[in-house]
Amino acid sequence: MTLDISTADRLLMQSVARGDAAAIGRMYDQFGRFVYRQAMQVLPTRAEAEDAVQDIFVQLWQTAAVYDADKSRLISWVALMTRRLLIDRLRAARSRPRLQSIASFDVQGGDWGPAAANANTDDFEQSPLRRRIRALPASQRAVLESVYLEGKSIRETSEALGIPSGTVKSALSRGLETMRKGFSRESLA
Repeated sequence: MTLDISTADRLLMQSVARGDAAAIGRMYDQFGRFVYRQAMQVLPTRAEAEDAVQDIFVQLWQTAAVYDADKSRLISWVALMTRRLLIDRLRAARSRPRLQSIASFDVQGGDWGPAAANANTDDFEQSPLRRRIRALPASQRAVLESVYLEGKSIRETSEALGIPSGTVKSALSRGLETMRKGFSRESLA
């Protein structure tokens, strides 16, 4: 017996609303690529797009009970929710000051201004920041380089290094804390 689309959509979202993990997985399998493509078209970085996808699916899960299959197809509802949340993110980003990447700061002599933006790669390779990164333990260094210097997301770094994403997050946090402490001590000296 084959269900028509609206019945299948209704049943799926009813299961999602009940918190059925398998249904949530099916919803992600069905719409994950679509939502990710939309996020990548709108947001400036892959990491922001991945964060947005996570937030969108949380929102879809939290509002699943209000979905009405008689009013729209599920793909239309997902597209509308995706569009609305991406627009909200863009508006929020415009209201916040832009942050610069870690690679664009000159940390020599305690100057944290954006002086390295026009510097060439050789200058960065010899910078105190790069030396500080090289001094980190290998696992922290690999994660920091992957995320901040290569621009990979947590998921991409996890896959590339063959370690769980939680381990990537921990190594990233420890590495940044080590670097922060090191620069604080250097600026006090």
